[in-house]
Amino acid sequence: MSSLRWLLDRRTADGRHSVLCNHFHTSSYWFFVFDAPTFTLRDVLKHQELWPLQRRQIREIGLQVVQAVQSLHKNGVLHSDITPDSIEVVSMDTVTLNMCDNEGAFFDKVLQVVLRSTKIRLVFFGGVATGGDREIGTDQYRAPEMVFGWVSKFRTDNFSIGCVIWEMFVDSALFHPCRKGPFYVQEKAHQFVARLGEFPDDMVERVRRIRGDIFSCSGEKLIGVGDLSPEVLDFVKHADVISDVITDEEALEVIENMTELSPKKRLALTDILDCSFFSLTDGPF
Repeated sequence: MSSLRWLLDRRTADGRHSVLCNHFHTSSYWFFVFDAPTFTLRDVLKHQELWPLQRRQIREIGLQVVQAVQSLHKNGVLHSDITPDSIEVVSMDTVTLNMCDNEGAFFDKVLQVVLRSTKIRLVFFGGVATGGDREIGTDQYRAPEMVFGWVSKFRTDNFSIGCVIWEMFVDSALFHPCRKGPFYVQEKAHQFVARLGEFPDDMVERVRRIRGDIFSCSGEKLIGVGDLSPEVLDFVKHADVISDVITDEEALEVIENMTELSPKKRLALTDILDCSFFSLTDGPF
């Protein structure tokens, strides 16, 4: 109750949390309803002056997202819809930096526009992951197990975070959007392989037991190329694997380990935070 009183107090409306609109509770949980975000990471990605995003700011935003999702997981809750649209950016104010080298010498006329603050809040619509609906989540950020209709695990969220971190570096989604329809799963499977490599044997066998239109009867070869839309087919033919696009080795380690096709192979968030990309000892940029 003290937290509720603090949130309702006008004196605490200082930007550290979203505006509390309503609250209610059940026998097990207390629910807080906050105002919709004014700005999101999507707005940042669309802001041409901010591109490319500063490495340090990508790290700071990514770190906050991981820690926020960790907090949900510790309470036994999946998010299941982590996208740039569900990451609220507290302020879109910017500053212009004079760039310098490692010795502190400023480059002549080299300026970079960056966010004044990288503070974010993770927007969570409670209950999004409580059902078994295979429609849960946003298409381009959905993990393979969600696409195949399997039970989501905590590491399902890890996959989505990896997609978001990729997008902050590349300024485009990891996958092409797919329209819902009879060939949705086929289109997703082909995109997963194009970007992330072949499915492991155990996943192939599990998919084959429930669907006969994804993999060939023997081996790991995908079938159904003729069923792909022209846009998805073009993407599959020309998509580069992650390691050919991300040249930052520390960022690559994080993205690859978060977007493993098999949930079992994805690093836990605790281990992700131990990766050198999230170390605070590297340079300012």
